[in-house]
Amino acid sequence: MELHVTRRLLIVTAAGLLILAGLILLNLRGRPDKTRTGHNASLPVLGRIAPFSLTDADSHAFSSDALSNRIWVADFIFTTCGGICPIMTRNMRGLLDVTSIEEQVDMVSFTVNPAYDSPTILTAYARDYDADRPSWHFLTGPLDDIRQIAVESFRVGDINEPINHSPYFVLVDRLQRVRGYYDGTDATALKRLERDIQKLLGDSS
Repeated sequence: MELHVTRRLLIVTAAGLLILAGLILLNLRGRPDKTRTGHNASLPVLGRIAPFSLTDADSHAFSSDALSNRIWVADFIFTTCGGICPIMTRNMRGLLDVTSIEEQVDMVSFTVNPAYDSPTILTAYARDYDADRPSWHFLTGPLDDIRQIAVESFRVGDINEPINHSPYFVLVDRLQRVRGYYDGTDATALKRLERDIQKLLGDSS
């Protein structure tokens, strides 16, 4: 009799554990995956872009206000660069072409050699790289201002260097917050940038 009671107790206990495990599993499946969608997929905030005012390739004043409520990608180049700048510019153009984000995302290229890169020079450079598009802004201005923007807002380059050159693309969200850095010459990093842009496009925060 005692053996039967013990066996029945074990069966009831095992059944209870199975039911409990099933309820836990069902509860977990019913919860949203916080790593995939919406606000919970947001990227880390790495800094904030201070307001700035420079000059675009059309010789018009261009301020950071023009990028308000826009997602944008920035880089720092100069038109006479024979190294990574042409690669970065081609890759940024490819980013627009591949992801079809031109209407939703802006590209901003700051020259780090404003003494040479006048609006006229920047216009010719953009045309040479098929980058003369409404959503792509080539900016020039006083060197001290560009240095300050590069080092203090974007945290790239060196304030003591005459040319604050960096290989990075910097992703900025609608609230002017830095959300990521990506090697503009590296295919893997560019794929990650494409994915992160899509995350921000789907994130209302």
